[in-house]
Amino acid sequence: MKKICFLISIFFVLGCQTQTPERPNVVFFLVDDHVLKAVSSYEGSLIETPNLDRIANNGMRFDAVCVTNAICAPINRKSSRWVI
Repeated sequence: MKKICFLISIFFVLGCQTQTPERPNVVFFLVDDHVLKAVSSYEGSLIETPNLDRIANNGMRFDAVCVTNAICAPINRKSSRWVI
């Protein structure tokens, strides 16, 4: 009887081990005044971007984007003060 209780308790102890789930890797690219054809993973031909293409092809892309104003405010803010 002691052996059966010991075996049952061993099965319960081994069955209760917790495994931590694998955390996903998240890379978020935020760009300002970006042209769609500048990245080759979006069928662009302006610049070859093999590393971004590899990340986009092996992961998930966010393709459905909608903006209300195409002109970016931070770029145009006080642009008359820029000395070129």
